[in-house]
Amino acid sequence: MKIKNIFGIILNVLIVIVVAIVLIALVGTVQTKILKNKYSNYFGYSVFQVATGSMSPTMEEKDIIIAHILTDEQKGDLKVGDIIVFNQDGGIITHRITQILENGFITKGDANNVEDNPIQKQDIIGKVIKTIPQVGIWESVIMTPQVYISVLITVLLWGITLSYRTRD
Repeated sequence: MKIKNIFGIILNVLIVIVVAIVLIALVGTVQTKILKNKYSNYFGYSVFQVATGSMSPTMEEKDIIIAHILTDEQKGDLKVGDIIVFNQDGGIITHRITQILENGFITKGDANNVEDNPIQKQDIIGKVIKTIPQVGIWESVIMTPQVYISVLITVLLWGITLSYRTRD
């Protein structure tokens, strides 16, 4: 009986986690697909996946970064060495500030040999506050249909098994 209670608690925790992940994904999808935003905004923060090795070894391809979305006033507090996320040529780039100009910034990827073209304050989305290594790989594995369906079926069967009661 105690084992059944423990499994029930674990199942409830898993359900809460899955529901939270689904809600976060839903909010992000609404913001980017329906509202046509370039990135999602979760209470002043956004999440991006590193697409290239231009910031290696600081950030590798498939790493996830959390960026604090900056207001115009906060953009004035940026300094050389800060890693920022910005719009450039229709894409979103994550590079380090190497120079502060009177009307903008010069950035460069840690692994790049040359600096980027100057960017303006209005192009800056935010400042990177956290890098989570290799999360993108797990996203690829988990979102594979075979894995996703198998996990979903397992959780459903586990829930049915725990909710089944025998009659005495």
